[in-house]
Amino acid sequence: MVLLIIIVIIFIIVWSVRDKPSEKHYPPPPQPHTPTPKENSKERTVKARILSIKLGVAVAMSDENFHSSEAEVIKEWIKTRIPSNSEERKKLKGRYNYALKTSFNQAKNNNLNFNKLLSDLRSLNNSKYEEELLELCYKIMAADNVIDSRETDIIDVIKTNTYHIDKKIIEYFEKTYLVSRKINIDNALLESINIDPNNPDADIKEQLTDEFQKWNNRLTSVPFNKRNEIQVRLDKIALARIAYP
Repeated sequence: MVLLIIIVIIFIIVWSVRDKPSEKHYPPPPQPHTPTPKENSKERTVKARILSIKLGVAVAMSDENFHSSEAEVIKEWIKTRIPSNSEERKKLKGRYNYALKTSFNQAKNNNLNFNKLLSDLRSLNNSKYEEELLELCYKIMAADNVIDSRETDIIDVIKTNTYHIDKKIIEYFEKTYLVSRKINIDNALLESINIDPNNPDADIKEQLTDEFQKWNNRLTSVPFNKRNEIQVRLDKIALARIAYP
């Protein structure tokens, strides 16, 4: 009797195993596409240039006017950043022009977030992007042959908040885009460094020389946290000296 019971149990086990459907093995779910380093670099460059266009508009609109010469500078800058043989030419052109159009409308309505744009560019941590931006800014400032104090103020903020630009590069931009052409400065720039714009040119030139020497001597003697403030003043004096060589 016991033997019969054991045989019945074994039969039931074998039968249940035989009828059990075999376990299916599903392939693993597809992983999200991870861009290659080349793709990442390419997209970062596009992002940086979109940010530069928007920041360029901020510089151009700092005097509340978007002069046609400034618009042409930005459009030409965009053209030179779109390879003629690129398959994505149309797409890139559309993205850059859209950035130009939307940032102009935002600046016109005081909705262009300059600080965030600059922070986003800085977070890319690339000197090439910062140099491209600064060169564009100098081209915009020189477009109408007038150094406007509001433009210099916003460019000073950019220079102070970008960390990878060598001083020699800034000097090169000034020489290339400002010194090499006849540039005028607005009265507000002189007034911001305590020089009366109504003084004779010879007096202004002498005062600029004296002011530069005075503040340049102070640059290394003040606490580190005060140096940016003095450097901004020296930059303004240097720009003013371009008009009074």
